[in-house]
Amino acid sequence: MAGDTSTRGMPTDDGMLWALLAHASPILTSFVGPLCIWLVKRRSDEFAAYHAAQAFWYAWITLLVISLSCGMGGLLLPFFWLYGLYVGLRAREGEWSGYPFISGFGFNGKLV
Repeated sequence: MAGDTSTRGMPTDDGMLWALLAHASPILTSFVGPLCIWLVKRRSDEFAAYHAAQAFWYAWITLLVISLSCGMGGLLLPFFWLYGLYVGLRAREGEWSGYPFISGFGFNGKLV
């Protein structure tokens, strides 16, 4: 995982719930749900904002892969969602980890 999380504070229960919702929302809203959560939480809850940014990029990349694959990516969509829910459940437990290759985007003040 990129970035140093040792200086991060402990997430609140509310922040962990918003983080889970950010990872679960692409099932119904694609990248719009995580983007809305990031816009609302970016100043008030660093943990929720970090995970919303992660979920946004993951949903955006998922959408891009599916649209470029001429429909075959649609068969993989449930696996993308399941992995997103897995990361969301880890966030609900208070983990700062994110998606491979995306996790560095939210650290060091780049997005959060």
